[in-house]
Amino acid sequence: MNYSVMLIEDDAQVAQVNANLIAEMPGYQVVAVHERAARALELVRLVQPDLLLLDVFLPDGDGLKLLHDLRAEQLPVEVIMITAANDAHSVQQALHAGALDFLIKPFSPQRLRAALDRFAERMATRGQEHNFSQRKLDALLGISSGEHLPKGIDQDTLGQVLDALRGAGQPLSSEDISQQLGLSRVTAWRYLEFLVTRQQAAPHPVYGAVGRPTKKYQLRT
Repeated sequence: MNYSVMLIEDDAQVAQVNANLIAEMPGYQVVAVHERAARALELVRLVQPDLLLLDVFLPDGDGLKLLHDLRAEQLPVEVIMITAANDAHSVQQALHAGALDFLIKPFSPQRLRAALDRFAERMATRGQEHNFSQRKLDALLGISSGEHLPKGIDQDTLGQVLDALRGAGQPLSSEDISQQLGLSRVTAWRYLEFLVTRQQAAPHPVYGAVGRPTKKYQLRT
């Protein structure tokens, strides 16, 4: 599944850097970038992105007000605040209005990727779970279960990914794992990359006629 992302950011250079980081992650597509508050609400209605990266300080308005307007209209868009505003009032207002995350400039690429991972986890639960186990709910909320695994890596899902690689007999892509296990493509990619960092799996780029190579993964012997 591909997720559409809109950026509301008045600094063109910052917007470009963030757009490039998002484009590097599989399953994400930046569909619009805008620098002002005036038409932002109208653009969200028109484009209907899955995710909005929203600055607080805009030349002609307040990103927090835009967030409240989005919630008042019950528009189905997740929001990550990206801003230099680090005062308690701004943070509390954003979280109370339902912002998924709050990134304070300057932040690392890894922190942005973590926020996108959290977004993908939330999206993956839509329409799939009628009831949550405590374990699944804790994973969605980012609460550690006490296991020695990084945040966002679930032991059961990790075992399923390992089993899929063992049984395949050939390298698998994140899309292969996604379809086989019913995960989002981003989640599948994150688990595969985690296995690479633990040296349990090795990446194999597969080159096609055009475009970037497809990365596939195989268990190390």
